[in-house]
Amino acid sequence: KYELGQLKVAGVISGPSTPRAVVEDGGGMGYIVTIGTPMGPNGGVVTAILPGRIVVEESVLDYYGKESKHQ
Repeated sequence: KYELGQLKVAGVISGPSTPRAVVEDGGGMGYIVTIGTPMGPNGGVVTAILPGRIVVEESVLDYYGKESKHQ
């Protein structure tokens, strides 16, 4: 429901279990995400959680209708 640019990483939790991150919207509301969590209006999915950042991959159609992945 939010554009990716409207969210910021507030914290990352890593360890022996599944890594998690907390992202915050412009209003200060926090959301917990894990790998595989859908994000953004363009069908993005969290593919990696790294120290201080998360990687979201989106499928994009170019002018010719060819689909490509963007991070």
